[in-house]
Amino acid sequence: YDTINSGIVNAIKVFNEVYPNIKVTHSSQGGYTDLRDKIAKGIRIGNKPTIAQVYPDHVSLYLEANQNGKFEGVRELDSYVNHETYGLSNGQINDYVASYFAEGKIYDNKGTLYSLPFNKSTEVLLINATWFEEKGLLEKYNLGTIEYSDDSAEFVANEGAKLSWEDIEEIGKFFVAQDEYKNLSATEKLENYAFSYDSEGNMFITLTQQWGGEYTKLTGENQGEFVFDNAQSKAMVQWYYNAFKAGYFVTASAWGDPDAYTSDRFVNGQVKMVIGSSAGASYNNPGDKFVLGVLPYPQREASSEQYVIQQGTNVALFNCETAEEELAGWLFMKFLTTWTDGLEVEKQPTYIWCTETGYFPILTSLRNSTEYSNFLEGIKIVDGEPVKEEQSLAAKVSLVGWEQRDAFYTSPSFPGTSTCRDEVENLIEAVLYAGESIEAAYENALNELQ
Repeated sequence: YDTINSGIVNAIKVFNEVYPNIKVTHSSQGGYTDLRDKIAKGIRIGNKPTIAQVYPDHVSLYLEANQNGKFEGVRELDSYVNHETYGLSNGQINDYVASYFAEGKIYDNKGTLYSLPFNKSTEVLLINATWFEEKGLLEKYNLGTIEYSDDSAEFVANEGAKLSWEDIEEIGKFFVAQDEYKNLSATEKLENYAFSYDSEGNMFITLTQQWGGEYTKLTGENQGEFVFDNAQSKAMVQWYYNAFKAGYFVTASAWGDPDAYTSDRFVNGQVKMVIGSSAGASYNNPGDKFVLGVLPYPQREASSEQYVIQQGTNVALFNCETAEEELAGWLFMKFLTTWTDGLEVEKQPTYIWCTETGYFPILTSLRNSTEYSNFLEGIKIVDGEPVKEEQSLAAKVSLVGWEQRDAFYTSPSFPGTSTCRDEVENLIEAVLYAGESIEAAYENALNELQ
């Protein structure tokens, strides 16, 4: 949160140099779920922000306030984008990474734009490369090597290095067969796993896709359907449950907090592999405890289709009491997400945001810029000359995450999908930790949605 707040504050400072007559008040509202719930409540009582960070399912929730001829929630953006004075040029629109811009149009079959891309990330696999090396697994799976110097050690991945889900299951079996695991007490075994997934929601949605099922789909004009109750999805949950019962796999909420992450156990060496957000990799940095490795998101060997979630927030504009406030909100959104002519690179808000937080660039021009390439490679310009420094973890994760872009996907979003995500998270927790059968968990999730 420190880096995120710093990125926003610095962007606001530059914005006020360009628009000194607009005052921006920035407020943090805890986690994204807290933010979603507070805005939804605020819409009902007439107290909402001018703009806000939003996930697609959040926008779908806010769109419920726009029904029955009323307009209380998020505002469509096409009229601003096409405005002859304040709109976006074709060059600005085409500069957005296409899949990121398209995500703002997934709410109806007309492709109405309700958000602009802001911070984008994906998920990656982080491994305890030291443990992998000790057990001969780096060599077995052709992952790479650890290069040692006098005062440092670094994992260097082989070209094309990756682990499949079948590999991860195999490593799980290997993990529980080791003497150090067998000698743990029953209580200690509940703290030690080969693999953990941070987000049950992402796990359910992505693996349903990978197993050949569907999660949601649009069936008509702004009408959607929850379609996750299918054989492929249930087969996936059964597979994960079997690995959990065998002691291989777990999820972050195993440790009693639904908002928990695996990072503490991973950094302590209790979990050997974790899937988490590419933008949150710094929380999994073990320092000197072991060498960290970054690998692409696992895919199934049995499938030719590849899926990895395109995640991160967008920014949405809310219906405001005055036209002046709404226009000011639009100008700030435009400034945050586009390239501003006349500003040096270091003052471009998209550059500030990416280099301070580790999120992906949303603009092709920034992605291809020399300045961003230098950041990724750990190069600084000193007195006009390039100086190679140690590559940051944020840069390593950004490189691996971006290599997955051809597999990025987003699920259709419509009123109700925000609740649907909550329910499939509950479904996974109920099966893994509450002893509920898979059939009952699906039935209960569907009943709650109805």
